[in-house]
Amino acid sequence: MIEEFQLLFLIYVTVSNFISVIAGFLLWIAFVFFGVVSRRYEQIFQTSTDWQLLMGAPTGILVFVIIQAYAYATAGTMTEMQSVVGHFLVIVSSLACLYGGYRFRKVIHTLKEGRP
Repeated sequence: MIEEFQLLFLIYVTVSNFISVIAGFLLWIAFVFFGVVSRRYEQIFQTSTDWQLLMGAPTGILVFVIIQAYAYATAGTMTEMQSVVGHFLVIVSSLACLYGGYRFRKVIHTLKEGRP
């Protein structure tokens, strides 16, 4: 019975923690890639795309992943303070990414319509 519980703990908790850290890192990479694409648009079309916002905004996601990985490696779970700080950073980062994506969308929409 105890061996079965340890196996289930390994599967459901440890593996899900590991997948969560990897998913957060991949999300951060995706937003940075989005910023690189935005920068290329700025270079090609000579119009401001605010690519710096798209490159810097996902930093909160990366910090959350680092906090989460550290907490899982040392204590197995996040403390309340780590959770509050990490989730606050994710919220701020996601709002900044949303705004950056909206600004880039406006640039693309303007280029698509052919307006200066």
